Amino acid sequence: MKHLTATLTSALIGVLVTHAAHAANDLDYLQEIKVPKELPSAQAFQGSKSTYYLKIPNFFGSELVSAADNRLSFKTTGETAVFVQFKSAVVAATLQEQMRSRGFKIAESREKADLVLGGEIVYQDQHFPNPPRRIAFTEKLDPPKGSFGGGNKTVSMAAFELAPVYLANGVSASAFGASLMLNLFEVTGASKLFAAPADQKNSENFLLLDCYDKVSRKSSSCISDDQLLLSYRGKVRVQAIDIKAFMGKPGSSSSDFKRVRVVSRSLDSRGGTESRLVELLADAMNELVSGLGDEPQQAPQLGTNAAPSESLPTEDVSATGQKQ
Repeated sequence: MKHLTATLTSALIGVLVTHAAHAANDLDYLQEIKVPKELPSAQAFQGSKSTYYLKIPNFFGSELVSAADNRLSFKTTGETAVFVQFKSAVVAATLQEQMRSRGFKIAESREKADLVLGGEIVYQDQHFPNPPRRIAFTEKLDPPKGSFGGGNKTVSMAAFELAPVYLANGVSASAFGASLMLNLFEVTGASKLFAAPADQKNSENFLLLDCYDKVSRKSSSCISDDQLLLSYRGKVRVQAIDIKAFMGKPGSSSSDFKRVRVVSRSLDSRGGTESRLVELLADAMNELVSGLGDEPQQAPQLGTNAAPSESLPTEDVSATGQKQ
């Protein structure tokens, strides 16, 4: 009887985990998470971040791949022109300045470009088992008619004017991207889209098959790794930026374009209310262009208007997709 119960329980866990994975590819954002055998108190929870590559295409589930073998790579020769093609002008403007700082010329159209860099970006905020909040970066993020602040400057021009301010402070490329994105989000009003919902449930969930003891907080009753992971998901908040990008020469067939998938993920206590969207987006975008052009030269630190620094320790999954 015990064996039958354990078998049925394992089967039910498998169904739940599989269902959750197919619902929104949630497991893509749980790569290499070390699930503790004993939960710390909510106040003692240590947040973490990681950036990694996933295999494309991804028909059979998540698979980490090496950044060295999958990173977009292209060195400029003379004035190499690139056309940045993303649905959101805010995103495109930030990437344009990243590419410009790496020695590329920004093309006005695909026809005038030597290379095309494009793709799609999604933000996910997960309090399992509640449905995830998913926000796609589209033109809905942009101000009306591509202008902002009551003037007639385009978002791209705003990015161009903001870039020297942050580069002059000698900040890292990632911090520059975060600062630029944060400013563009504020001046366009896009930041309002990422405010935490009023009905967000932050308290720890104890699910039907939860194997963590509510008092001791130990997982001594877990019968499988699947049950342990399922239980742990109800105790944490997972935020992620998911970039699916492509790069190639305009006019080439789609099979000649290189495609990559970059994920930047944060893990916080379930009660955490701070949005990590901007810093995760900066990390993912910086990794996306890290193999393109020349690394921007940093100017001497001036000590004013410094970009926000990263506030979370880095987890042991690097952009190579391997443990450190």
